[in-house]
Parts: sequence; structure tokens; C-alpha cells
Amino acid sequence: MRGRIVVINLLLLVGVLFLAWRQQSGWNTFKQNYSPEMMMEAAQAEPVLLTLTDVLGVEEPQSLPTFLVVSEKNLFTEERRSTSEETSQTLTQEKPPAWAVRPTLHGISEVGGQ
Repeated sequence: MRGRIVVINLLLLVGVLFLAWRQQSGWNTFKQNYSPEMMMEAAQAEPVLLTLTDVLGVEEPQSLPTFLVVSEKNLFTEERRSTSEETSQTLTQEKPPAWAVRPTLHGISEVGGQ
């Protein structure tokens, strides 16, 4: 039993050391690839003008008439009415479906006094 615990702890130690080595080597690689000196040299060598589409991945702003429909058909106004003929017809009250088997309460629980 004691031998198993020692082996498991040694495996865990080796795993932690391996992960620490990977983290350190990844950090060193990042520092080499993205050092401030290299970034400044690259920026001075070829200036690049970026647009919002390049940086954020968004489309160019659209013109105002595209959005006028929002104010003309306000979804949140109380006077809002549907324009389709289907919804203008009288709505019939649907009956709820009948139960095949009525649900039965088997118990309740109390949590934190509620």
C-alpha cells in the first residue's frame, strides 16, 4: 500500500514538472516572437492602416434609411398592430390538451426553511 502511494506521488511530481517545463518553454518562445523591440521594428518597417472590419470583424456602417424601419414599426409601442391578414382575423380560443394521465404529487422538500 505504501509503495503505491509513493509511485502515485512520483508520477504526479513528474507530471507537474513536465507541465512547468512546457509552460516555461512556451513563455520563452512567446517572449522571443513578440518582444517589444521586434514589434517596434516591424511597425516602423511597414505601416499598416487597419479599418474596423479588420480589427473587430464588423461590417461598415449602413446608411440611416436602412434603419428607419425601426422607428416606423416600433415593436414596443402600445399602438402596434400587425399588418398581415392572418393575424387580423378573429383569434379563436384553443382548449388545452386533455391529460392522458393526471400528474400526481409524490412528495415535497424543504430547503433552507423554504
